[in-house]
Amino acid sequence: MIPGSLLGVVLFVAGVGPGYFYVRKAERYAPPEERTPLREASELLVIGALAALVASAIVFIAATQAGVVKTTTLNNEGAHYLLLHPVRAFGTLIAGIALSYVLVFLAAQMRFRRAVPAHEPGSVWWKVLTKIGDEEVWATVELLDGRRVQGQVEGFGMAG
Repeated sequence: MIPGSLLGVVLFVAGVGPGYFYVRKAERYAPPEERTPLREASELLVIGALAALVASAIVFIAATQAGVVKTTTLNNEGAHYLLLHPVRAFGTLIAGIALSYVLVFLAAQMRFRRAVPAHEPGSVWWKVLTKIGDEEVWATVELLDGRRVQGQVEGFGMAG
């Protein structure tokens, strides 16, 4: 289900985005395994929600200690406080979302710091038909009548 309001989009980005980021980073180092849609969605939600929860706690505690958010006033006035101080409220929310992505990035970096990527960008043909260091790439094409055409590969296109 696609969220229909700005708050729904923000909550979706805050809750699922970090999980998606982590899963994509993990798939770079290990081939993706066969998962059911339910398992994949739960993985995205659990990782994303955990990162958002930890980041929100850190940002809220830091904002309270710095005096940016007045906890007692927020507790007593609730939504009225948020309407009176929208920059503080949304600034704290944006800082929490940004920190959740940073936490997931750091967790992925720590988890895969010694791993070698299983998937590198680019196609196999690009790697085979491009210059490697100082070595030239040569190709030989044999035609149906047995004649051969040979030469250095300078460029190529991926025609479909």
